[in-house]
Amino acid sequence: MLERHPIVAFLNRLMRSHQELKYRAVEVAFDDQAEVFAAALKEAETSGPATLSLKEGFEYPGYYRDVEFHIKPGSYFVNELAGLQYHYTMNLFMRRVAHADESNRSYVNSLPEPEDGLVERVLDLACSVGQSATALVERWPGAEVHAVDVAPAMLRYATLRANGMGLPVHFSRQLAEDLEFEDGSFDVVFCYILFHEVPQDMARRIIREAHRVLRPGGRFVVVDFMSRPTSDPAFTVDDYMRAWDREFNGEPYSVAFVRGDFTGALAEVFGSVVADHPLEGGGSYMSMRVATK
Repeated sequence: MLERHPIVAFLNRLMRSHQELKYRAVEVAFDDQAEVFAAALKEAETSGPATLSLKEGFEYPGYYRDVEFHIKPGSYFVNELAGLQYHYTMNLFMRRVAHADESNRSYVNSLPEPEDGLVERVLDLACSVGQSATALVERWPGAEVHAVDVAPAMLRYATLRANGMGLPVHFSRQLAEDLEFEDGSFDVVFCYILFHEVPQDMARRIIREAHRVLRPGGRFVVVDFMSRPTSDPAFTVDDYMRAWDREFNGEPYSVAFVRGDFTGALAEVFGSVVADHPLEGGGSYMSMRVATK
């Protein structure tokens, strides 16, 4: 009903057009030097200190392949410069605080270590362009940090960035719901804004995989949207914006995540769950959940 109001309809169209024009402008900005950027990305694959492993014969799952997330043309896996475009676009969206990874660093610095203080291996799920992964290396410089994502374009740019920072992150192309790591092989698994981008059944599979690869006492730390009940009138505007994201902004799974019981899903698998761990820089809509195996 609300979207039929002329002012609301105008606002919907304005926000959608802003997104479309933003992506178009960013793509045009990099087109003239596409070959130069592509060559730099290729060189970064083997130049170190970061490493990159791209699995051959990889098939995108339907929930990812069939969605243009955030209405970006081709999502994040068609254009080989998608990682570079994403980083630049996020810098615009975050009002220039994404360039130096400020948000990611603040979240990583907020996460609690295992009680025994042992952090030798860390995993970053759905690492995007590696902003959290590099922050994890900075937080624990003696640890071996692995980072996985499904999109080669994102992983290549993540590798380029990590190399430029002199940080030895081990990037690989893997599904968060079907990891190739051994049981109990990580002390900390970190995940930033993945779960509102996947269907709820897939979220439960990812939770089980995180539990599997963690050692006893290890931490699974998730930074994502807060869960909010639809019956609370204080969140009416927020509910509408989530619905707008679902209908017009390539966010088909976010409403179900926000309205669901993600903390409860964690508690079904993990022995201990803190639903709202203190989070530096999280604002009024982000939450840190900490699950301990």
